Amino acid sequence: MSPPGRRTRTRIFRPPKESKKPCTSKQSSSSMHNRKLPVLSSALVVPVPVDDPVLHQGRIRTVPHVEGNWATHVYLSIDVNRSHALCSLLEAAAAKAKQLVPVLESLITRKDINNHAIELHISLSRPIFVRAHQKEELRRAVKKLSQHPP
Repeated sequence: MSPPGRRTRTRIFRPPKESKKPCTSKQSSSSMHNRKLPVLSSALVVPVPVDDPVLHQGRIRTVPHVEGNWATHVYLSIDVNRSHALCSLLEAAAAKAKQLVPVLESLITRKDINNHAIELHISLSRPIFVRAHQKEELRRAVKKLSQHPP
């Protein structure tokens, strides 16, 4: 510390000014900044999803696709065997619906019924849209709630 009455000088460090040297390369500085990047390999490019209702029984999205969002819902899975009464009820309902509305397509085919149990589900929620990093956390929370209800 300086004694009273005595003035001190403070020096401020300033880096030296950059010298403006001419470009030594064959390209000018403006053309170096405007160069295009190389094209990415096709293995690195994620294809844009095509929304074609023909690929999924004519269903149309009610919410447009957003990259990185995952549509999910909470449901109970039900396996219906061929011998179960519910299976014959489903067949009869599908046949009647097809008579009334010929353009309807059944999601249950004869092949599915003959070879194995039909997997149906009962939705317990509306569609929930989560980001990729939230999927596992949501799954754990629902599983915890199902094991230990509030």
